Amino acid sequence: MLIAKGYEVACRIDGGILRAPQSYGMMHDSSGKDFPKDMVLVAPFQRERRTVSDDEASRYFGYTPRAGVVRLPSRNLRSWNRIGEVSAIDYRRPGTEGGDYRHEFAAGDAGGLYWLFPGTKPMLFHQRRMLLLHFTDGVILNWRGFVWP
Repeated sequence: MLIAKGYEVACRIDGGILRAPQSYGMMHDSSGKDFPKDMVLVAPFQRERRTVSDDEASRYFGYTPRAGVVRLPSRNLRSWNRIGEVSAIDYRRPGTEGGDYRHEFAAGDAGGLYWLFPGTKPMLFHQRRMLLLHFTDGVILNWRGFVWP
């Protein structure tokens, strides 16, 4: 299941900052069932009133989350336009751990364990008005937020 883990997303790339519209969600599916788990989608979605039962989402938000609907784009990177490497991402997180967050993807910054888990910066792509971060070495994005890289 895709979980909207943040809003007001801004990707820091060489030469500037690319901001998504404030209403866009930063969505991730850690299971990889509905969308590849090595990708983070920043796209519009429609919130619904009904709640959903999902342990991961409940832990992330600290409360029972609401459902939403998103039109999923192609998972094939060939259908996306490459923008460049992302050095950091800023986003507003909802929920009991809510607030403004910045995660840097700088080399050597993986909680002091970069030498053990080498990685690369995510690549940013766009398709129509949507953004996509692709993590070639994977990504861990759980209830704490971005954990790795």
